This record gives sequence, structure tokens and C-alpha cells, in this order.
Amino acid sequence: MTVYYIVIALISLNFILGQWLSWINHRSRNKPIPQQLDDIYSPERYQTYQKYKKVSYRFGRWTSFFSFAVTLFMVIYGFTALHSVLVKIQPELLRGLVFFAVIGFGSEMLSLPFSLYDVFVIEKKYGFTTITPRTFVLDKLKSWLLTIVLFGGLYSLIYWLYTVFGTDFWWMAWVLAAGIALFFGFFYSTLFVPIFNKQLPLPAGELRQRLEQLSQECGFIISNIFVIDGSKRSTRANAYFSGFGSKRRIVLYDTLTSKLDNEEIAAIVAHEIGHYRKRHIIYSMILSIVNMGIMF
Repeated sequence: MTVYYIVIALISLNFILGQWLSWINHRSRNKPIPQQLDDIYSPERYQTYQKYKKVSYRFGRWTSFFSFAVTLFMVIYGFTALHSVLVKIQPELLRGLVFFAVIGFGSEMLSLPFSLYDVFVIEKKYGFTTITPRTFVLDKLKSWLLTIVLFGGLYSLIYWLYTVFGTDFWWMAWVLAAGIALFFGFFYSTLFVPIFNKQLPLPAGELRQRLEQLSQECGFIISNIFVIDGSKRSTRANAYFSGFGSKRRIVLYDTLTSKLDNEEIAAIVAHEIGHYRKRHIIYSMILSIVNMGIMF
């Protein structure tokens, strides 16, 4: 019972802390535009930003409360009730897969109305989304299929380890999960992103020359610079860095390359290079692996 109450306490603490941090961020948005940004960010645009963030905050707060309530209900009653319904399913591996499938499907169905409202009402109203219903549905189907294949395979391997090694399975499962996480780190952009988006190499020209020059100045030699079709889902401009060694790459959203000039894009890429130079990706990976170990 001690572990049971610890789990409930951690879930509650995580919710309270998340709400507190969200409230602090929300409160800070009422401040006026900093003087040094007066000539960059117009008052009208800033007011639109504030309105959007207020609507988004209120919606996110109610979504979080709903999610917290459902999670507590499942921990206290739902998991036990579901297990009692599925207990006759044999073999045990199939029962486990069905158990998590029901939970996953139920979670998706409960969150779907919130997701639809967020994307097609709030984001649409403020001009941040370009996604079509067809793309939304395809994204959902693809993500569900990936989840079934990847989670189902991982769960089956962990179950096999447990049947063979008993209570010593946990550290082997930890190594297995850590290996999969590293695999994702190396091959996320090359294997998984193409399922949802097209990535094309940044063509030769002034922008590529400027970014290659920047990478040399920073001691971060990289030739893998790609442009992704982010505009098929959003108007937001973004960029990210992924991978390690020869697999590392910088990915620019087409919304970024179409809106900003070369020096502005170089500044954003310098920020992404900073993540690498400060070893943020490595630290995040280590923390994730440690978290897996604690879980197992």
C-alpha cells in the first residue's frame, strides 16, 4: 500500500507543481512590451498574443484538471476494474497487450474532443494552424499504428525478459529501453519524421553558405541541413537539431525560411548549435535513462 500512496502523492504533486508554474507564466504575460522591443513587436500584435495566450491558458487549465481527475480515477478504481474484466484472457501476454490497448484507446478518445477544439477552434481563430481534417486524421492513424508496433514490441520483449529472468528482469528491461531511446536519438529524423513530413536538403545558395560559415565559426561542422514542410500543419516558424555523430542534422521549417532573412535564420541556428555545445541533448538523454531506471 505504501507504493500505492506514493504514486497518488506523486501524481498530485506533479499536477499542483505544473499548475503553479503555468500560472506564473500566465501572470508574467500581463507585463508591457520591454522597451528594447518597441520597434520590433507592435502593440497590436502584442495584444493579439496576450488574447491568444489567455484563451490557451484557460483551455489548458481545464484540460489539465480533466486529465488529472481521469488519471486519479484510473489509479484508484479503473485499473483494478479493467483487470477484473480482462482476467480470463489467455495467454497472459495477450491480456497485457489488450489491457494497455484499452487504456491507450480510451485515453485517445477522451482527449480527442479537446484536441479538435484546440486545433480547429483556438489555433484556427488566431491563424496558427493550417492543418486540414484529412491531415489531422492521417496523423492520428499513423501515430496510433506506430504506437501499436513500437509499444507492443517493447512490451512483448519486457514480458519475455520477466518470464525468463524473474525479478532480475528490471535492469535488463532498463538496458533494452535505454538502447531504444538511443536508437531514437540517432535515427529520429531519418526514420520517423519522414512518416509525417517531407525533408529536403537545403539547396546551395547564400543561406546555406551563411549557415556553413556559422557552423565553422562555432566549431560545429555539419553538412546535413534540411528544410521540413512544417507549413502543412502550422504557420509557426521553428528549427531543431537532432542526432549524433554523422547522423546529426539541423532542420529548418519552411515557415522559417520563407519569413526571415539569412542573418535572422543564422541567429536561430546559432541557438540550436548552442544546445549541442552545451550538451543539452546528452544531458536530457541521461536524465531520461535515469528516469527509466527508477521506473523499472
